[in-house]
Amino acid sequence: MINSLSPSDVWQFHLWREVRKLINEPSPPARDLEATAQVPSSILVAGLQTLNLQQIQVLQHLAKKSDVQVLLVHPSAPLQKRWMSSIPETPGLVPVRTDIDLPDDVDPLVFAWLRGAHDAQLMLASQGLIPTFQPPSTSSNDSDLLHRMQQTVTTTLIAPNQKHEPSDVSVSIHRCHNIARQAEVLHGAILHAFNDLPDLQPHEVVVLCPDIAAAAPHLQATFARSIHGVQLPLVVADRGIREVSAGAELLADLLHLVGSRCSVDDMMTVATSPLVLEHLRLNSETVEVWERYIERTNIRWGLDAQQRIRNGLHAGAIEAHSWKLGLERMILGAVLPDASAKSELGGVVPLADVDLADVDNIAALISIFNTVLQLDGASTSNHSVGTWCDMLETALIELCGEDSDELAIPFQQIDTLRAAANETPVPFNDVKVLVTDILSSAAGRQPLRTGAITATSMVPLRGVPYRVVCVLGFDDTALGGSEAEGDDLVERQRLLGDSDLRLEIRRSFLDAMLSASDRFIVSCTATSIRNNTMLPLATPLAEFVDFAMRHGATKDSETHLSSIEMAHPRHAMSPTNFAHGAIIANSAWSHDPGALKSALAIGAPSKPVSSVGGVVADLDIVELGQIEQLVIDPLRLFVRDTLDINTWRDNEVAVPAQFPLTLTKQQHRLLSAEALEELLDENDITQWQEALHESGILPVGEFGTLAANELVQLATGIVREAAAQGISLSGGGSHDIRISAGSRLVVGRLDNVHLETNRIVMRSTESNFDKVKKTAALHLLVAVAAGLSVESIVVVSRHNDWSPGSVTKKGEPAPVASIRTIRLSPAIDQEVAIARLGKLCDLVATALLTPCGSFDKAASEALTDRSKAKDSFNSFVHGRSYGWSLEQVVYGISPSFDDVFAPGAPELTFREQFDQQLSIAYLGSPKKGYEVA
Repeated sequence: MINSLSPSDVWQFHLWREVRKLINEPSPPARDLEATAQVPSSILVAGLQTLNLQQIQVLQHLAKKSDVQVLLVHPSAPLQKRWMSSIPETPGLVPVRTDIDLPDDVDPLVFAWLRGAHDAQLMLASQGLIPTFQPPSTSSNDSDLLHRMQQTVTTTLIAPNQKHEPSDVSVSIHRCHNIARQAEVLHGAILHAFNDLPDLQPHEVVVLCPDIAAAAPHLQATFARSIHGVQLPLVVADRGIREVSAGAELLADLLHLVGSRCSVDDMMTVATSPLVLEHLRLNSETVEVWERYIERTNIRWGLDAQQRIRNGLHAGAIEAHSWKLGLERMILGAVLPDASAKSELGGVVPLADVDLADVDNIAALISIFNTVLQLDGASTSNHSVGTWCDMLETALIELCGEDSDELAIPFQQIDTLRAAANETPVPFNDVKVLVTDILSSAAGRQPLRTGAITATSMVPLRGVPYRVVCVLGFDDTALGGSEAEGDDLVERQRLLGDSDLRLEIRRSFLDAMLSASDRFIVSCTATSIRNNTMLPLATPLAEFVDFAMRHGATKDSETHLSSIEMAHPRHAMSPTNFAHGAIIANSAWSHDPGALKSALAIGAPSKPVSSVGGVVADLDIVELGQIEQLVIDPLRLFVRDTLDINTWRDNEVAVPAQFPLTLTKQQHRLLSAEALEELLDENDITQWQEALHESGILPVGEFGTLAANELVQLATGIVREAAAQGISLSGGGSHDIRISAGSRLVVGRLDNVHLETNRIVMRSTESNFDKVKKTAALHLLVAVAAGLSVESIVVVSRHNDWSPGSVTKKGEPAPVASIRTIRLSPAIDQEVAIARLGKLCDLVATALLTPCGSFDKAASEALTDRSKAKDSFNSFVHGRSYGWSLEQVVYGISPSFDDVFAPGAPELTFREQFDQQLSIAYLGSPKKGYEVA
């Protein structure tokens, strides 16, 4: 049936007609397809499922000069006979693909998944071509599930009613938590195949991956391991030039960077290339230094002001937040002594607190910047392709050194372009597009027969036989299914021969199954990594499971998994992997002795505390800072000091390549504290504001002015309101602390001690009083234990409700500061304070040895009301902040309240003892304040 375009789509016909007039290119039907160039005497086209009209026409014209043979793959002889059609011939026109009814005597999967073969027959018939059919060789008589499914496709069309035996692993689907775990499980499944199948050779195993680029690193890492002295050889094919050459990857990243906005992520991608780091003799510590200073200088985008103008910023020469200004601040900060913020050489404000030892690291980043800046500057003019090629090679040599072997491949690709070009000047973007296309191409298909296990893309095998065929990562994300664009005519009016991604995915999977002679192994991400629940399979895989069920596979009533599905634990060292029959019938799953050793260690009883008590025995001196950490978050002592885990988390959010309009919370906290110090030191606050603008740390324009004014208003308001109540934020003395508390010595220093008024003053530009309340109470306890004449501690901080211009309900200016007083209970004298301090030191030792998670308020509440505590626990665990908490680091992603706070748990014992030493009560009014009971 030939249909005309829908009236709503006719506009596309007229649009493309005008485009073809403009570019002087006729439409495909009007082109002269006569072969004018020399063509071979014979042409063989093999391995395709179907042909579209344009391909058929090209082959027909080639056939006038050559002997053309086309081999199409059709796996089902019965369906081929059934689909022989008397469709009318329509040479040069394509029939519309119509819906066809599902017959009762054909399995639904076979009929649907071979729709492409059906359309191929009709397409050829419409063009007057009747292919001959070569019957397949006689199939195997084996009765296992794999061969029954293959016979249904190729011969019988209907699934036989035969029971699936648990020992039959000819077809298996492995549910995993992520792609890395899939690689481990696949490695184990292949080892099982080598153990079970006689004379199996590595070259008889193939691994197909819908996303080979994502899977390749995991496969290479996993298969590089040796288990019991055996290492499975693996070759990864079908990867592009960028994926096999670090030099090509660097060139592609450099091309992307030049002419762009030069964001932090894009610049760091080039700067942290292994080739660049190796040439400059840098390491990961250098990268950490770069990242720290880049964040502090607030670099966002743009090499310098001129590069920004070239990128369309016509608001004048703005250097703020550029790479040039940030790097200048870094290097000046390293070579000049720290001082109050002010302009130095060239009007640049040096970055404070830069270690002189970091000069070489900063200089290395500057050299990378200069290379990029020079190439970007050249991109404003047209040059010949040869000149551009020379510039690219020079830039790569500056970044990697002329002796780098990794530059051979990118230089080869550049030479390819140079050899094909003339001396006509062209813009950089033209060369950029051409070189990027070259680097994105495949390095060439690797032969499937390599003597090793071959991992390749999800290319249809079209009957290429393997004893073991594996499909890794058959997931929705890897399959890349997405909705078509609204004006895509292929989707809106599908014709015979049109590409159909959904059918092609299913046909590739079916071809993989048909190519396996002994085992067909599939792995997928189908278990939640967060809560271990089963996730739905990708739709084609779910259809395949139903197909297996019609061949005798059963479903477990408890797990709801079919008998061909295996659910694997999250980790390779899980005891489940070594339990007989837990994953696979009549056997343990894992072969890894290292993982077994870890599994046995996990299940072994915990060693007594005394055997790992070196931390306690060596803790003769306790620093005041350690006790401060204890009262703020005791878990930090265990994670940071004992486990030595850096708890800094990368939030994986790219630094936006745009000007900031506000200060971040961290920037606001640091700058407001700096403004307060400037006022207390009686420095010129106006000069400080000017230096702040010149530093580039503030937002640009009026946004920066508003931010700077807010900082000054906050600092001056805190000083003014404290003075109004007779509280001096400056002055005060510092006292070194050395207190014998029990068997330990507490050392540290107390600042802002005003003995003339018998109090300590703590100042903060933050509004979170709860954060400083416990620290303030501790300092008061330490002061009394040290014998200082101190009766209270005053905390002056930002008021919760203050913002610039805010007013009270009475219309008066809102208070800027909150002033709170904390006193000790009269029952706490020096002797009691020392005793409590000694017990806090004991708790420091405990917290260093044993994780003592608080889970927000749950730990304290669990001592009096477990039901309320459980609600608080669950709210905390399921809240957004849990993913960044130390509790998640120690207790995992889904801890149980009954496990963590079981009766007698160390967490409860610790919390009970802690609350006895440092309990803070509100006395009912701001005037009365707080009391440490």
